[in-house]
Amino acid sequence: KSCVTIGGHQTVILSAPKESSAMKNSERGIGHSVHKFTFSQVFGPETTQSEFFEGSMKEIVRTYVNGVNGLVFTYGVTNAGKTFTVQGTSKDFGILPRSLDVIFNHIRGRQYLKMDFKPYLSNDVKKLEEAQVKQEEAIKTAILSSLKEVSYQILPCYSMKLLKNFLSNRLSLKSNNFVPLDIYRTNIHQRTQASVWVSFCEIYNEYVYDLLNVLSTSKTQKRRVLRICEDQGGNSYIKDLKWINIQSTEEAWKILKIGNKNRSFACTRMNEQSSRSHSIFSIRLLRLTDEQHPCVLGVSE
Repeated sequence: KSCVTIGGHQTVILSAPKESSAMKNSERGIGHSVHKFTFSQVFGPETTQSEFFEGSMKEIVRTYVNGVNGLVFTYGVTNAGKTFTVQGTSKDFGILPRSLDVIFNHIRGRQYLKMDFKPYLSNDVKKLEEAQVKQEEAIKTAILSSLKEVSYQILPCYSMKLLKNFLSNRLSLKSNNFVPLDIYRTNIHQRTQASVWVSFCEIYNEYVYDLLNVLSTSKTQKRRVLRICEDQGGNSYIKDLKWINIQSTEEAWKILKIGNKNRSFACTRMNEQSSRSHSIFSIRLLRLTDEQHPCVLGVSE
């Protein structure tokens, strides 16, 4: 008998196993053998990626492109399906690539292609000089080119075949399995431009690392640990974290793929392919005036 059952669109029921301590205690009048939990929405195992995106992400993405910050947080035991839900597979995309697709569809024709406005600190924007723009372009080129130079390192509990399959699964982003999300463009949207920047970091053994740093081939050279700081307003940010300007969903997926390659994988008893690190993929949308000398109207993340 299943210990977990769905009681409706908003209810999950947990029943203690027959031989469990919880069941034995409940028979003695201590505690209960059945617990009912209520949520805003429960998605059953038959839910498709498309249905889950529509039911969980639609409003978040809608408000995000209109300037409101959003957070999507997955929580669960190893092998619960967090990576599948967020990233999906090559044939069944998760909520992250679907969200990116919606964002780029929304700003199509209004994309600001220069790199001279860059995210800074927690929620600010920095205007870059020409030399700094060239440096940003060089950093982006170096990161994207590292995708072609994947070296498969065999870890004790991670076979070459598994690792190769994990890294070489390339998404065909022109697939038809995206359900278009209609976000109404107001007159304000028509008069603005947008620039998209992403970052990708991980928390591993209580240290923060930039997953977009090009890894050294030297086994003795350690990865650089980043610091969490506060700006003058008391808002937290990760000092020296790379922000990369992206101009398509495909570029965003390449960045995600490179970051996944750099994640710290370790064996666990439940899932040999799982990672003990906690990763954070951030997308910042800069809204700019549509004129010869644009200025920043706002930032959403």
